[in-house]
Amino acid sequence: MKNKVIKILIATIFLIVIIFLLLRIKGTNKQFRNVVLSEKNLISNFVNPSYYDTILMVGLDLMKIENQSVVIRKLSESTKGQFDGELQAHLKYHEGVFYLFMNEHDRRESIKILAHEIIHIQQYSSGDLKYEKGLITWMGNTTELNSQPYEMRPWENNAFDRARALSNNIESVLVENN
Repeated sequence: MKNKVIKILIATIFLIVIIFLLLRIKGTNKQFRNVVLSEKNLISNFVNPSYYDTILMVGLDLMKIENQSVVIRKLSESTKGQFDGELQAHLKYHEGVFYLFMNEHDRRESIKILAHEIIHIQQYSSGDLKYEKGLITWMGNTTELNSQPYEMRPWENNAFDRARALSNNIESVLVENN
């Protein structure tokens, strides 16, 4: 009888833990609140999840970036292999269009990653960052792209530093806090 009670107790605790984890996972990807999106930029999203364009539009508006075209595509394994570290997204600028390559992430992680990429869009748009034929120019200083490790690149450090605040601002617009 005692063993039966212990087994029931263990099974109950196990079920409670499973339910808690499932609810927590579901909570990380809750729906965005309804917002009115501007038409100041053109965003074409060719991937799932479909909310990447919403995050981008809100972030670009918050940064007061206008008249940009962004095409969102899936990040390929061959592109990932060209870079060191764990590549979450990749931004290319070609003939007036930003091409953003990204894998699937939940909403909160997407906000963090896209905030970083929006900072790069702002860097390119302002002329602070330029890329041409393997050379990168940051704030007037030109160097080969791969001459520095990723974490030492000043434009990346700038994007990481500024993306934190932008990510919080995007979340305050899109995410229900209940």
